[in-house]
Amino acid sequence: MGTYVPNTEIQKRAMLDAIGAGAVEELFSAVPREMLVDRLNLPEGMSELSVRQKVTAMARKNRVYDTVLRGAGAYRHFIPAVVRSVVGREELVTAYTPYQAEISQGILQSIFEYQTMICALTGMEGTTTTFEVREPQVILTRSGAVNSQMIFEEGRQHTSLYETPFGELTVDIQTSRLRHNLTGGGGLMEIKYSIAVEHTVTGRNCFKIRVRRR
Repeated sequence: MGTYVPNTEIQKRAMLDAIGAGAVEELFSAVPREMLVDRLNLPEGMSELSVRQKVTAMARKNRVYDTVLRGAGAYRHFIPAVVRSVVGREELVTAYTPYQAEISQGILQSIFEYQTMICALTGMEGTTTTFEVREPQVILTRSGAVNSQMIFEEGRQHTSLYETPFGELTVDIQTSRLRHNLTGGGGLMEIKYSIAVEHTVTGRNCFKIRVRRR
């Protein structure tokens, strides 16, 4: 995440000026002096191999029972090796979020809840996302704290600008599949695409959106 956190002196100065602070230390003025720590009394760092050996040795102290009475089927099963390969295939995953399904749904939900609460506490705006179908393109527009326009067109690549409060990024969208059956009453839209940030591929995504007319 360090890449996404502004750390240059110019950026720090701009943020401090915006909130009327002279130095970063002023942000902690409400913390009692005796609670501030200049240096943590931590041991020297270890190599990855040393950490692995130490943690493995600690794990050996655990006692693993053959039978665990947790209920709900939460006990040891024989799972054929082919299962992991089959269930991990893209066509068998219900990708109802822009990224990996299941776990990311919870992450996206937490981000949404966090953003909503921050907006309520600070009075700052969030980000609104809208889709527009302009055959043969689908255009995703984000406006608010983050501004961007992503253009999806099967077999084509489009470049857009991703604007955040901390700077701008160039985003390339290469769409491999775009299908929809949208009508006046709604329908289903499926988009598969790869995304590159500053011309470096960061992921290949798929999402399906079901539209219903109220």
